[in-house]
Amino acid sequence: MPDTSTNDTKKTNMSKKDLLHNLIWPAVAGNVAWAFFTVLITEVLVAKVHIGPMIFGRLTALLFLSIYLIIVYIRSEAGTGHFFDILHAISIILCAIAFQSIVSAAWMSPFLIALFIIAAIGHWTGRWIPSSVKTKKGLKKILVGLINFSGAVLCFFLPNFIDNSDYFNLSISMGFVFLLWLIFRNRIYCEWK
Repeated sequence: MPDTSTNDTKKTNMSKKDLLHNLIWPAVAGNVAWAFFTVLITEVLVAKVHIGPMIFGRLTALLFLSIYLIIVYIRSEAGTGHFFDILHAISIILCAIAFQSIVSAAWMSPFLIALFIIAAIGHWTGRWIPSSVKTKKGLKKILVGLINFSGAVLCFFLPNFIDNSDYFNLSISMGFVFLLWLIFRNRIYCEWK
């Protein structure tokens, strides 16, 4: 019989950041992917619903969320396990469920606005600022937070402005913020001196 007294099993101390990066973010990504494919399969492939502004808006919003999650995960910027990281993950899940559900856009809008505001506050409090940023942290946090806050503003002012489909307008709000975040986030944090 082998002596196990010297082969103590190592305890794994998972930090909040590890838990967030290795469990919560992949679970959130799975939730968003599930919502995307549920809309695609149940409404487009099975029910053969015409891909009009309602379906297109919901699918593109879910696609933007999916791409965002992939980029954040690959960059390993999934946060530190702070309260805002958990709120951010929960708000993404609620948005995905809302966009998957067949309900009115007026019901989905508060979830998307909450996502934008939580992300803005998270940036303003410095939760997601890269450790490499050494100068003008305050200004940079404000600017990146404003990118997210602009989505909440668009959700209020965009309905029925571009298209009479609120679903499509919500996806435009999300796409606008995603595009600004994709283009300017690294420039603000890493390139601006």
